[in-house]
Amino acid sequence: MTDDWNELDSKLSDLENMADIIEDSVAPQICEVMRNYALDRLNEKVYDRNSRRTTGNLMNSIISAQDIIIREGETSVSMGIASSADYAKYIEFGTGIKGSADYNGHTSEGVTFSPKARWFQHNPDYNGDFGKDNDPEHPEWIMRFAQHPRPFMRPALYDNEGIFKDILKENLTEVFD
Repeated sequence: MTDDWNELDSKLSDLENMADIIEDSVAPQICEVMRNYALDRLNEKVYDRNSRRTTGNLMNSIISAQDIIIREGETSVSMGIASSADYAKYIEFGTGIKGSADYNGHTSEGVTFSPKARWFQHNPDYNGDFGKDNDPEHPEWIMRFAQHPRPFMRPALYDNEGIFKDILKENLTEVFD
């Protein structure tokens, strides 16, 4: 009977260490998969409508992160991907009448779109030839058109679920052996 208790105690100890395994090994691997996948998706789409390569600001802004959250005595690990580029959401979800919150059977709640096919954006640093209504007095207004979504963050999560499961299995199997 003592051996059974010792074995059970050992297994419980292993389970307590599982959070450390997830924090130290699983979470960084999953974050890296998400970030690389998002970058690969963006790399396919980094050309403007004139086939010129864009600057890479969006690609350089992609980060993945993990947090250890402790609430009411329970510990959980949160992993995600984000961008500091203010226009990332417009690339991800599209804009105007062409925008969509749906991706591969998943819906992003709280994402709405205006039915406008075109609109003007104020940018005081822009001094183009074509301002609002081609008015030379207002060159800082840029005409914008509706664009289709070009998702890169949602695919990083949803398209890799199988890989995430494999990473978990690979790293946690030893706890249950």
